[in-house]
Amino acid sequence: RRYCMNCGLSFCAEHLQKAHAITSQSTKVHPVCDPCYASLEEDLLRARVAQRVERIDQFLHGALMPYTQKVEDTYSDKALRVARGAIIAANALPLPYAGAKVKYTIKGLDLCRRYGIYALGGLMLQEDVFESIQTLIAVTGEIEGLRFVDVTVGLYYLMAYRRGQRGAVPTLEEDEHAKAGNLPSNDVMDEITWFAPFAFHIPYAEAPTDVQRLARHREFTLVDYCKPDVDKRKPTCYLLASKEKQLAIMTIRGTDSVADVVTDLQAKPQQIDFTWANSFSAHSGILNATLWVHQEMKDPLIKLHKAGYRIVTTGHSLGGGVAALLAFFLRREIPTVHAFAFAPPACTSIGLAIDCQDCVTSIVMHDDIVPRVSGGSIQQLIDEIKAMDAIWRGHASEDLGAFWQRLYTLWAPKFRESEADPLDRAKDRNSTPSPGPLLDPGLETINDPTASTASSLDIDCTPSPAHNSGATPDPSCTPGPCSPQSGTIPGLHHAPALGSDAHSVEANLSSVTSLLDHPPALPLDGTQLYPPGRILHIYFAQGVLKAAFVKQNFPGLCRIIPTNSIIREHRGSTYWEALQNLKAARGAAQRPPKWQSYRDSATCPCCWASFTWNATSNSEAQQNRSKRNCRACGRVVCEDCSSRKMP
Repeated sequence: RRYCMNCGLSFCAEHLQKAHAITSQSTKVHPVCDPCYASLEEDLLRARVAQRVERIDQFLHGALMPYTQKVEDTYSDKALRVARGAIIAANALPLPYAGAKVKYTIKGLDLCRRYGIYALGGLMLQEDVFESIQTLIAVTGEIEGLRFVDVTVGLYYLMAYRRGQRGAVPTLEEDEHAKAGNLPSNDVMDEITWFAPFAFHIPYAEAPTDVQRLARHREFTLVDYCKPDVDKRKPTCYLLASKEKQLAIMTIRGTDSVADVVTDLQAKPQQIDFTWANSFSAHSGILNATLWVHQEMKDPLIKLHKAGYRIVTTGHSLGGGVAALLAFFLRREIPTVHAFAFAPPACTSIGLAIDCQDCVTSIVMHDDIVPRVSGGSIQQLIDEIKAMDAIWRGHASEDLGAFWQRLYTLWAPKFRESEADPLDRAKDRNSTPSPGPLLDPGLETINDPTASTASSLDIDCTPSPAHNSGATPDPSCTPGPCSPQSGTIPGLHHAPALGSDAHSVEANLSSVTSLLDHPPALPLDGTQLYPPGRILHIYFAQGVLKAAFVKQNFPGLCRIIPTNSIIREHRGSTYWEALQNLKAARGAAQRPPKWQSYRDSATCPCCWASFTWNATSNSEAQQNRSKRNCRACGRVVCEDCSSRKMP
């Protein structure tokens, strides 16, 4: 038997589990009953809102006191400084070999800390490719019938297919947007670019005093802020205002980690019932965060609106989703409110997404994964991985076989081919046995159709010297785990054979290609979520960034496109750089060159060598990854001949 310290009534232990401070000035908590807990929370909310409204009055009358910060140097702060100093010192070691060893040791330990034993794959692949695959695995979760290693390798080759698909048709994205998109005006682009720093830079400062300093650089004042210390589901937000511009900006901080965003987006939709609007569905986590910000900041924003200020909400990532829903909730009291949501998640049903087009502008960067994660798009990605499962095994065998052969030579260096005639070299390379095309829709014939069946996992790992390298195999090296003695690649289970005849293989390839290029449409109901408002999609057209307004059911936004840039293109710095490049492209006097298709060149025109001359494998997947389009002339060149960058 327990007593509530607020009302004095007695309760059993089961009904007296909450604790709360009895007065607003006290920090000590006491056990209270559920009704008293709700009443005390309402009292605290009213006190906080009254204090915020008072700060608005002080700002309007020029009597607002700036925020100050009490400096506390904790043990955790000291430990972080020591760790950062150790990494800086390791990277600055004067001995090149020792410095490199320490650097890669630290990198390997960090990858293992984040991803466990599977991080060893990150040392073989490029780090951005590995992180993209890990993020996609976090999205799909466990897939029935496929193990972790199957999904990982399948995603790698699906990413290679997407790269080859775009490289084969350089105008693919531009053609899609020309059919479904509307070009934004220069005034709209300038306005979006002007508000971008308030979403990317200012709200991510460590302390309110830092936000206050950054706001002053743009002639704004930090009027108020909400920064929960315990509940991470409540976002940090800052209210900035400028008397000169008669503008108030509510900027909402997003999540720092893309992995956290993907995890948060797994929640189911929650229905919203309005007395003044239709019932809609929204992402439950973002909806609850929006309701919390709304009850905390509604009265201060309404007071600024009545004083003649324009109200704008903005944010990046999860903060962008909260900013969009907040503008929709405020629209009744503040008809002119508008939200600029950068990289917002798919957080609204189709009805709500369309209904808030007059008050929300969402900006989505190219292949950014966060605005695409929803129930329907995740299922589409799973279907694509399953469809690729029976195709990529021959290519994986070829790549891993080449990896072990080169490892057997202690990673002997490779050199460009010495033949003078590029046509002869192309003929020689095309005569090399291949496991078949990686679903290239432009190829009409299929070489060695049985190579992609389960039996193709048997690899002959007899070491052969690298081409023109002159390397001699080390007799002390033992055959790798994919040697003829083992017969299979470890961790990869056998997939059902596609068929023993060419017609059967062609039929399977045709069905898989149809699924990858023309996925089924997503349902336009409450079960599927979309980015809110008008959507400005930034895309690449032959190396040049362009933008167009598209609808929620635009095919390029309704599916997760596996590329190695899905994480990089979600970062605020990438969005900011893209907006600057868009502005420069609009004012450019010279038109960019026409890009050459990946299919139109067999060798690099700069060095007359094969595109994969410096790569371990010569598979089609590796060829797709080794080809680059020169931004100056548009020709397809190898990776080594396109390593330099110029403005």
